[in-house]
Amino acid sequence: MGRTLDRADCMPDDPGAMSGNPWKTASFIQVIALAALLAIGWMNFEARFRTLEKRIGQLEAESRTLAPLSQVMRGYQPGRATPRGYEAVQATGPANVAKPGMDSALAWCPATEDRGAEWIELRYAQPVSTAEVRIFASFNPGAVVRVLGGTDAGNLRELWAGSGSLEAIQKLAIAPVAEISVVKLELDTAKVPGWNQIDAVALVDAAGVTHYANDATSSSHWGETKPPALRSE
Repeated sequence: MGRTLDRADCMPDDPGAMSGNPWKTASFIQVIALAALLAIGWMNFEARFRTLEKRIGQLEAESRTLAPLSQVMRGYQPGRATPRGYEAVQATGPANVAKPGMDSALAWCPATEDRGAEWIELRYAQPVSTAEVRIFASFNPGAVVRVLGGTDAGNLRELWAGSGSLEAIQKLAIAPVAEISVVKLELDTAKVPGWNQIDAVALVDAAGVTHYANDATSSSHWGETKPPALRSE
């Protein structure tokens, strides 16, 4: 007859084979959960990294676009790019403002605009038998109201007085011809709104030859640390 199986023979050798090992099951779940968290974290990191990478690209593009403007803005410091910009010395030599009608550090400019009485005195290397004085007003002409001249800065005579010309080049005939090595321009800057700038003052002799100043002083100039008190001479 066959062997009768008892209850013990029906039990598996490993008691955990039917229900599973709870510790092993918990560890597996934890691994899966950790892997899921790492995957989610990586996806978030990757998304943020791509966003950051895109933003950096945008900033680089904006930087390339703004670089020329930035250089211009950094360079726009009136008078700094030009040695002694706006000082009286800028009115010596031939006219050199490329575009009259625009502000330029290559011309003399008083310290303030619309202030009133200002002056610039120019000296020439040798006395010139002058038949004409030419004033090159490069910006907002018309402020010159009086012109004096002579060979001695302390003893100048009036050559002309009146309303200044609104032309960029004002020509003043001198009759009879006079020996001149010093010219003084008196301005009323309140008469012509805006900055009034003088690029050069030429003495034209009887033969038509032009002579330019080699030295100059003025009542004030743009860029002075502190504008001087109002001076008439």
